[in-house]
Order: sequence, then C-alpha cells, then structure tokens
Amino acid sequence: MSSPYEWVRKQFLQSEDEFKHYLERQVVPQTSDLKKVYQRLYVIFLFYHRPELQKYLKSNYSDAAVSLMFDSYIALRTSQLTASVLTLRASLDQAIKGWCEPLEVPFDSTRFKQNRLELTKKVCTSFKSSSNLLRSKFQSASDDLQNDFTEASQLTHHLGVSNYEASGYLSEALNQSNNLSETVRFVLHALENVLTFIITLCRESFQVWDSSELLKILQITFSSTKSKTFVKLCKQ
Repeated sequence: MSSPYEWVRKQFLQSEDEFKHYLERQVVPQTSDLKKVYQRLYVIFLFYHRPELQKYLKSNYSDAAVSLMFDSYIALRTSQLTASVLTLRASLDQAIKGWCEPLEVPFDSTRFKQNRLELTKKVCTSFKSSSNLLRSKFQSASDDLQNDFTEASQLTHHLGVSNYEASGYLSEALNQSNNLSETVRFVLHALENVLTFIITLCRESFQVWDSSELLKILQITFSSTKSKTFVKLCKQ
C-alpha cells in the first residue's frame, strides 16, 4: 500500500503534466471583442500616464489598478476566466481608492460600496449646472461599476470544486473556455465604466485639450458617435 505522500506526489506529477500540456496550447485567438478589451486598456494606460492628468489620477493605488487590469486581460487570453474576473474585481477596488485619494475623499480600504458612494457624491457636487448630462452619465457609470463589482464578488463567494484531487482542481481551472464570450463582454462593460470615471474626473483638463486630439484618442476604443458625445460633454 502506497503512503499518502506517494499519492500526493503522483497527484502533483499528473497536475504538472496537464499544466505543461496547457502551456503548449495556443492562447485564445484575438477576436474583435478581445481586441476592444486591449484598446480600452491602451486608452486607460494612456490617460493614467499623461502628465497633465496626474493630479486627478496619480495615487498610491493607481499603478496596482492598471497592472491588475492588464493581468485580467492576460487571463482572458489564456482562457482563465475565473482569474480574469477576480483580478478585474481587485483592479476596480484599487481604482476606486486611487480616485478617492487625489480628491481627498475619505475611504475605507475594505469597503468598495462606501468608497464609491463617497466619491460619486464628491464628484457630483462639483458639476456645473450646465453639466446635467455628464452628471447623469457619471452616476449611471457609478451604479454600473457597483453592479460589476458585486457580480464579480458573487463569483468569489460561490467558488467550489467537487473533485478534491490535485489534478481535478487543475483540470477545472484549465477548461473554462465555454463562457469566454460572456466574460469578455463583462470585462468590456466594466472597462467602459472605468473610462467614464476617468473622463469625468479629468474633465477640467479635457476642457482645454484640443478637441481633435481627445476625439482621436477616444475613437481608439469607442464608436465615433460615442466619442463625439464624450468630447462634447467635456467641453460644456
């Protein structure tokens, strides 16, 4: 009769073989929606690194937020859908705290909803009376971001694997491609809300930007119509 240690060794050898086989597989092909995810990340990265936007976006949490968003994309490209959603959830948490810090909005490191509400309240009170449409769009994005975070959190709370063998854990983790398109749409939606936050927070700076430059950047990830709407709202 083999010892428990031998059983564990065999389990992990089997897991290692499966993982090597997985790494040899080609990553998920670049679909149009996956390309949109990357385009959104590119614009987010660009805004976070524009010197004139640092006073609105730079914080002790900004680098982690952006890095986790890219990690979420990498997980998507390798069909690690659970990892992608959970990493995106962590990035949203870091992003909210990062947006609170420059505005001196008090925040609790463990309370996403409370932080989001305090930030939204502070931003909405700063709008001019002529910015009702942008205020409405921002409030809607704030509510949607909460829904995104809640949905991702539900996944965290309901994770469970019935097969307790090591190879079972790995097999389940490596075979999640069936829900790829649904997860990509979820990530796209969350990143659009992130961009709406960024555009709103940086609107004072965007007011003095050249409209054609801002439009060109937004059209990397949004339709021409949506991009023009954002530019118009920023210029109010």
